[in-house]
Amino acid sequence: MGDGFGFLRSVAPGANDDGGEMLDIDPKTVICGRLLMTIMEVSMSEQTKKVEMRPVKTIRQGAIAASIWKRQAPSGFEYFDFSLSRSWKTKNTGKEGYSNNFFSDNGEQLAEVIKETAEWIAAQQASLLAGMSDLPVSSL
Repeated sequence: MGDGFGFLRSVAPGANDDGGEMLDIDPKTVICGRLLMTIMEVSMSEQTKKVEMRPVKTIRQGAIAASIWKRQAPSGFEYFDFSLSRSWKTKNTGKEGYSNNFFSDNGEQLAEVIKETAEWIAAQQASLLAGMSDLPVSSL
């Protein structure tokens, strides 16, 4: 065991220490009595990988869209909020994208999308609160 990794070798179960059969153990394996347990590697990037979130609803009016998100406060309270965007496409290359900036001529579409979004959220919040009214008072 002069390879500097003697701790990675073990005598096979039932063999004796003087010339018994040797097992080559992968560095990711730990010997625990006669039980070999493989250590699972989980990279930090996998641990911190965010769950892909999608809006619960999108309301559109022309190039303007509101993405509605369901959120939960640390206290457990559920609520909705929204973000606005404007889709665009270049005439020369046909490249498409989204922007959080708007032009003055987007005013009517913005107003309509915001109105519809507010109404949808109000209806959803009402149903959430109605569901909470079914709970005992001590749960509220």
